[in-house]
Amino acid sequence: MIFNTLSYNLVYRRRTSRGDRAMIYLFFFLIGFGLTVSGGISIILYLNFIPAGLTFIDYLIYIQGRIECYSFFLGVIIMAITINKVSKITVKK
Repeated sequence: MIFNTLSYNLVYRRRTSRGDRAMIYLFFFLIGFGLTVSGGISIILYLNFIPAGLTFIDYLIYIQGRIECYSFFLGVIIMAITINKVSKITVKK
């Protein structure tokens, strides 16, 4: 019984250190960065429709319906949240 409680505390209730949290935030930051890049490239590529005869309003309506353009905004939100969280992690000197 004591061994089971001890192993539970060691395995499942391990506290994350600052370095672990920083690496998790770095992972989410990179995910957000990738989404931002892919969405931004899609938005820039769809700008080629404007010389083909679309007006700017038509262009905005068109990219509003494309799901890959939403990844740009999702990535910016994820990066903003992780930058906010990382700034709260203080490093002891």
